[in-house]
Amino acid sequence: RSKHELSAFDRPEGLHQLFLIVADGRINEGDQLRSLVHDALAEGGLMIVFIVLDTSKNSLLDVQTVDFVNGVPVLRRYMDQGNFPFPFYTLVREIGSLPRCLAAVIKQWLELTAHQND
Repeated sequence: RSKHELSAFDRPEGLHQLFLIVADGRINEGDQLRSLVHDALAEGGLMIVFIVLDTSKNSLLDVQTVDFVNGVPVLRRYMDQGNFPFPFYTLVREIGSLPRCLAAVIKQWLELTAHQND
């Protein structure tokens, strides 16, 4: 299981709400979503965490996308920095670990919000 930790330097001031999305992580509208997620985090005090239900057989970590740079196709991994529209995410490979994952995400969010008041 790989996990993107919620680091303090990524934390905006004024986080008030936590929004969890649980899905397979395959998103076509990446650029539009990236802008919406950024606005929600920066302006609305809403932290959006994407919980990716992944499988080792068809892992999101193995998916590649094609970008064109100066007319030349360039392959990039979908989950590399900048491609996935959610800065806060975690991958869950075994559905049985989902409750533990949810608890860890909520705990980290509570710790971040508690430090805002210090």
